[in-house]
Amino acid sequence: MSLLLLTTPDQHNYDDPSVDLKERALNRWLNELPLFNYSDTARQIRERLEAFNAQKMPIKQRINLLELYRKPVERLFSAVDIKQLIKQIQQSDEQNEFIDQVGLLFATLADGYKLVVMEGYRNKLVPSKDKLLLLAIFRSMEQITLGLLHTYRYYGPVPPFALLELHQLYYYAEQSGCENTPAIGRRDSSTTANLYKRVMLLTISDPFRLGENELLPLFQAYLELAPLCRIDSAEAAKCQGSFLIDLNGDSPPRGCKEGDVERAEVPRIYDIGPLLDELEQRIENGHEKQAEPMLARLSSQHRGQEQRKLPRESAERYVSLIVGLEGICDYLTSHRESLLSSWRVVNEHNEGNQLSSTTSSGVEIHVGEVIAMPVPDDNPPQLATVRWLKNDGTGHIEIGIAFLDGNATPTHCGYDDEPARASLFLKAQPEIGLPTTMIAAKGIYQKGRQLHLTAVTGQRVKAKAGSSLVQTQRFDQFTLHK
Repeated sequence: MSLLLLTTPDQHNYDDPSVDLKERALNRWLNELPLFNYSDTARQIRERLEAFNAQKMPIKQRINLLELYRKPVERLFSAVDIKQLIKQIQQSDEQNEFIDQVGLLFATLADGYKLVVMEGYRNKLVPSKDKLLLLAIFRSMEQITLGLLHTYRYYGPVPPFALLELHQLYYYAEQSGCENTPAIGRRDSSTTANLYKRVMLLTISDPFRLGENELLPLFQAYLELAPLCRIDSAEAAKCQGSFLIDLNGDSPPRGCKEGDVERAEVPRIYDIGPLLDELEQRIENGHEKQAEPMLARLSSQHRGQEQRKLPRESAERYVSLIVGLEGICDYLTSHRESLLSSWRVVNEHNEGNQLSSTTSSGVEIHVGEVIAMPVPDDNPPQLATVRWLKNDGTGHIEIGIAFLDGNATPTHCGYDDEPARASLFLKAQPEIGLPTTMIAAKGIYQKGRQLHLTAVTGQRVKAKAGSSLVQTQRFDQFTLHK
């Protein structure tokens, strides 16, 4: 390995009196932090860490103190109710500040561990023979990974060089022959290879298409499954049907095509075939409900199928959106303009659009949400679902939407004694092959369930839920029968 490509902060040669160099004093300060004031706690720890990173000290002392900082930092990752935070992400400067502070905090803690890695590298220490250096490599990868998860969790921009540094840290361990050596005790999950495989598996799972409740369970499931994947030397014969990683690049694994290996500086082949085989076996044995959607997601990537099959055309026009079933039903009955939000069309084709919000606040939207787009001449609004979502870091949102067929009529749908909820009734359109269907909030659909529908006029009818047509994290579309 001729050069280790890692970013580290500058250091000075004087003793900073504000830096706690004694474990007992640092522990006391950390324990006194206001744990329920998340933004302030994140800011205080980050400022202390920045001063700490700038201070030179022996490797063992730095590692011991970083391990004390690490515990409250990782607690912050799971400190906030994800649903409540995302609900307010576009409405509260305080929440946005917290999101930013925690993202910076992971990067700053990773910087501390990377200082140890770079010092070991410069001094020609061998990770396979130096437990502290191996731990520093693993912890650096771990904190960069938490930063990535934080980004995906809030649909934000990927931190610069995060993937490059993960590639480089794995490469450093690989070159030393210790990528499969546990960094913590005997836990296989603490090997650099298994953590690296797990993160790479997440990046090829199209994380910006995941709902807020899907990301962390999926990453947890990969803890067991990722070791089944293989990372091999880049021989062209192994390339077909696998993924290519350039360990000197700042990109996720991509489908490997002829000629790609030769263009990569430090190529590796990432083979998820054994994992797909395991998922297929579990489904065949009737185990694990989670295996089927996971297999579908990874299989499409493994086969090199593009999520978007048709080319898009650039566009520069503006549209209005109504978000969510309640908002759409309200708009269809009242036509209140206050329900509309303005979006710029980035590009388009006949199956969907890419849109960008024109304001930096006031829009609450989720992956899997149903939306409606009013169209000219009093025609019924175009229905669609949000396929992916990204926040550009300034509060503006980009989304990819896929159109849904049908003309919606507002109604309320319920079952048994449960209160009816806002839903959309879509009358059959035989000319386009669309049967009579219902779009309803999650929890209502169950095949064969007797439903009661209430129209805007107050008329009530009964119907039976038929086959599922579309399932997202936010709604179900299904056929209706008398």
